[in-house]
Amino acid sequence: MGGVLAVSSAGSASAQNPTGGNVVAGAATISTAGSTLNVNASTDRAVINWQSFSIGQGNTANFNLPSATSAVLNRVTTPNTPSAIHGALNSNGNVFLVNPSGVLVGPSGVINTNGFTASTFDIGNQDFMNGGPMTFRGSSTADIVNQGTINTGSGGAHFIANQFNNSGAINSLGGSVTVGSGQSVTYSNGVTHVEADMATLQNGYSETASLINNSGAIRATGAVMAGGEVYLTNPGGKVLNSGTIAASQSVSINTGQLNHLGTMEVSGTSGGTVSVTSNDALIQGRIDASGTQSGGTVQIRSSTVDQYAAIDASSTSGQGGEVAIETSAAYTATTAGDIDVSGADGGSIAITGPGRIVTSAQLDATGSNGNGGTIDVSSSTKTSMLGATFDASGSVDGGTIRVGGEFQGGRDLSIDELANSGQTLISPGSQIIATGESGNGGTAIVWSDDRTQFYGGVDVSGSGADGTGGFV
Repeated sequence: MGGVLAVSSAGSASAQNPTGGNVVAGAATISTAGSTLNVNASTDRAVINWQSFSIGQGNTANFNLPSATSAVLNRVTTPNTPSAIHGALNSNGNVFLVNPSGVLVGPSGVINTNGFTASTFDIGNQDFMNGGPMTFRGSSTADIVNQGTINTGSGGAHFIANQFNNSGAINSLGGSVTVGSGQSVTYSNGVTHVEADMATLQNGYSETASLINNSGAIRATGAVMAGGEVYLTNPGGKVLNSGTIAASQSVSINTGQLNHLGTMEVSGTSGGTVSVTSNDALIQGRIDASGTQSGGTVQIRSSTVDQYAAIDASSTSGQGGEVAIETSAAYTATTAGDIDVSGADGGSIAITGPGRIVTSAQLDATGSNGNGGTIDVSSSTKTSMLGATFDASGSVDGGTIRVGGEFQGGRDLSIDELANSGQTLISPGSQIIATGESGNGGTAIVWSDDRTQFYGGVDVSGSGADGTGGFV
């Protein structure tokens, strides 16, 4: 955590505004009036090298650019001179701050820009002036720390560093929020996402030290196809979220290890998408992808998954959403948190993988005004329901529940849809329910290739004048 200490010490720097500015590309003027620094750019892009770039409490730096899509790159060239923003940074356009010594936005720091990017990795002047996808490269181990408030528009808020710590508030209205870690990171137009070069991580760059840590609030909101995305990319390191991550469209996390303790929220009229790719995923905080008109999608792909908190992809008046948890290693995928994809018509839940799967949760794919949905839970080794309840009932027809594989192991299927368990255990107190309230009962399949132990209950009854019982 030496980078954090180095950045924090910048708060005591005597400079109250950026100093030693030199325009090295594009055209801009720099002037100071009292506690206010004004940078006026006359070209769409400009690059300024600074001896230092800090803003003291009560001070202001204004970057006046030709348009909201214009951009200015501020690069600190003096070694061991971290940036500390304790005052105000304002711009109608997009402000980039590159400092290999680290960047701190203190508790009193406020950034109001159309777009803001902070990076401890550098980019060439011509690459920046050309626009388009830009690749930041470097070997800095310094941190970026936000303890203040960062507000951006369609340009979004983007952070590129070995370690990123947020305990403040990051709000992007109409843009995306992205965090990338790696020795080579590509930034695509500020409205898509940051991609870390996996090859550099595999070559030994910060595989254990890199960290994205959020204990504050990260919010990206926007209209359809206009931002509203959060990307956290750290394939060789860790992502720790004990705060709030909220987006109107999607949250995407790609990391070596995820520890989710806080909240992830992509709820709305239509639920959004949460996508997690990791080697080790620990879900101890709620994930909400619910929607009033349609439920969203939650996908967790990891070598191991331990889920102890609720996942909600339900809908109050429309189609329930989708939840898919897929492991790739011979290790337990533990589901103790409830999963809800209920709706007018039930959605789908799939928990699969080669390792042992143990669930004691309530999985809800009920249809309140139509048909029940689908629930598939199967491991290629052993699948266990320990006091769990799987419910795919419908107000019309019941849905489909498959535990441990397909009917008769899928021998009559041309394409295998679900891996068969070697062993399947349904413990006492476990319930499988796929009733049809006014129509036909649903389907319940319990299978294993070797040994099936069933001590629970099953109900696939149908009701109504034309309703028939289901299939077990």
